[in-house]
Amino acid sequence: LPYDLKARAGKFYSAFGKANPFHTHAMPWVDKPNVIRNFFGEEGMSEAGAELSWLVPNPWNNYMELIAQVQNNGNEASFAGAQSNDLMYVTHLKNFFEIDNDSTIEVGGSFATGANAAAGGDHRTNVTGLDLTYKWRPPQQGLYKSLTSMNELVFSQKEQGAEDTVDSHGLYNSLEYQFSRRWS
Repeated sequence: LPYDLKARAGKFYSAFGKANPFHTHAMPWVDKPNVIRNFFGEEGMSEAGAELSWLVPNPWNNYMELIAQVQNNGNEASFAGAQSNDLMYVTHLKNFFEIDNDSTIEVGGSFATGANAAAGGDHRTNVTGLDLTYKWRPPQQGLYKSLTSMNELVFSQKEQGAEDTVDSHGLYNSLEYQFSRRWS
């Protein structure tokens, strides 16, 4: 699309954080992190909807992407679930910085909001996330030496009643070192 925009529609993983958008086979782990499973269910947030992403121009000439999604509110763990006729809204801002020829940092922020199943769907859940990924891959050492540190912090506020809100948070850290072609 023009103006550095991209759009898609269908069923896809929500762009919340770093680990949720990955399919299980593409992750460096066997399962999604417990934080993602506890907040969004065994398979994470994956719903039908539409997405618009924008490559944000900036004075630093860094990669900066803003994603806005509108999806079905069918997530059982944090939102309204199967009985919902409402929508869930997800945004994610990702910044990518090159430190030097060997190292990069990616910083992201996410926000998801939608009605939840408490009291017939009249209450909302707001989930906020921060993610930080550091990658080191020295070009002079070939393709098979790298270090990746992935971290994500998630906060949730789930309204349960007129004056009752359940606040929860979670964090995961991952460190992966690749030392040969097929071993990490």
